[in-house]
Amino acid sequence: MTDDELCSSVLDVIAQAGPSVVPVLLRRMELFFASTSESAPGTESVNSWEDFSAALAVLSGILERSEASHTRATLEAVAGLLMAALRFLDKSPLPFSLYAGLLSLLYKMLHLEDAVVKEVACHLWIKERLVELLSPLLCLLRGNGEERKLCGLVYDVVHRLYDAQTVSSLPFILQEKSFLLFATKHVLRDCEHPSCRLLLMRLSTAADFRRYMSETHGELYRAALKNVSADDGGENSKVLYTSLLQCSDAKAEEENMKTLEDCSGVAWDRR
Repeated sequence: MTDDELCSSVLDVIAQAGPSVVPVLLRRMELFFASTSESAPGTESVNSWEDFSAALAVLSGILERSEASHTRATLEAVAGLLMAALRFLDKSPLPFSLYAGLLSLLYKMLHLEDAVVKEVACHLWIKERLVELLSPLLCLLRGNGEERKLCGLVYDVVHRLYDAQTVSSLPFILQEKSFLLFATKHVLRDCEHPSCRLLLMRLSTAADFRRYMSETHGELYRAALKNVSADDGGENSKVLYTSLLQCSDAKAEEENMKTLEDCSGVAWDRR
């Protein structure tokens, strides 16, 4: 039996007690970010990045195997760990691999289609301002070709958070200056990443977003739209068409039509 097979077998056993093990493991990981004075006497916690990484691997393995452990409390705790790690960016950033692990875990948990996920997603966006906390991480990653996967994970999580919003929360989000600043600073400038392009197309389905970007950042928005690759599909081509027209003047229309055809592979009726 290889080491990987042995590790998998051990996780299979631990996962059977997932609902009782996960809260304890999460608490130990949370204490890593707390000061010594805040830790209860005698409480065990992970005390190094290596320990935290190992605990994260165990947590991910359990959650992958135990659906019973996918509770609201677990989702909120995982999000809390990510936010605590992001706040370390101003002090002493974690290794990028740990940010990737936390983002990947949160992304998988946000995939669940239920009311609890939507409630937590709204809270993370509006109250906890998670998207804003991700901005410094993207700034650190810009130009770092070795961390393209991590950058993509950031946009995957933002996309998932956006899709999980309720009908009542979306209008607020699309008019919130802090998010529009995030979109301008990052989404319009990172279109070399497939995940970012998908997020841009998703946001561009909203008239409020298109209107704001076309009125305040027309040139930058149009340039970002032109970076959308040909494999984005027919439905996204319609979004691209609408968006390009909204942020264009008459002189640019012919150029935009050609860009649209190049991106979609479809000849559009120009009449």
